[in-house]
Amino acid sequence: FPERTIAGRLVLDGVVVTGGIGSIGAGVTVEEGGQLDVVRSAFVDNFAYLRGGAIAVEGGTANVATSSIAGNLSLGEGAGISVVEGDLTVLESSLFFNQGTQSGAIDVEQGRLTVAGTRLTNNALPQIRVQHGPGAGHVDGVILVGPRDQGLSDVAQIEVRQGGIGPIDMSDVSITGGDRYLDARSPTTLDRFVLSGTLFPDAVLATDTLLVMRRGLVSVPADGVTFDSASGTVQQVGFRCGAAPCEPFLTSNGNG
Repeated sequence: FPERTIAGRLVLDGVVVTGGIGSIGAGVTVEEGGQLDVVRSAFVDNFAYLRGGAIAVEGGTANVATSSIAGNLSLGEGAGISVVEGDLTVLESSLFFNQGTQSGAIDVEQGRLTVAGTRLTNNALPQIRVQHGPGAGHVDGVILVGPRDQGLSDVAQIEVRQGGIGPIDMSDVSITGGDRYLDARSPTTLDRFVLSGTLFPDAVLATDTLLVMRRGLVSVPADGVTFDSASGTVQQVGFRCGAAPCEPFLTSNGNG
């Protein structure tokens, strides 16, 4: 272990990958020109010293559908899936209890990210981190739940780093718990979203970038703070923006 694809294609259908130990991609490493297709499979209890507890993409393409990635560990990035360079698509899957020192479920440095119909639960924070371009990100129909960082830091559930694979577009997203919902440092759009359950005062943070939020709800229950962009009313802003323009509100008639 790990299994490795080099300029070829590996299909895993109905397979359990477990107990892998390695420096990069303890379950599977996809190298330049390679393609990994995972269907109805599970990656459980794999351990990477550097990155990619379950899967590492180092220049190829990985497609994960109707699968589970759970309980994997990494001493670096992407305890679930790490993408240094390449494309990652995750559809109708579950990622939970993946623990890394720098990120939990998904970490993309360079490439294209698509996540749809997927649930992420109690992975290390940030559960999703996107870093450097070029590329684009699409997160659609995704549920993120917990965990709280217990006051140790202000790490967000989703972190979009400066120069990240933006613009990143997110729609039909639900985020519950954690200390901060979103830390955006590259252009980010949220559409049809519910953010609830944090106790952190700056629930959504945009620094030197454009953050657009449409048709959603941000709630900070500890302070009774609710921002409702669907009705165009603001009771109290539960986030702050940096030096660049920030557009978190719709007009009062609900049109962009």
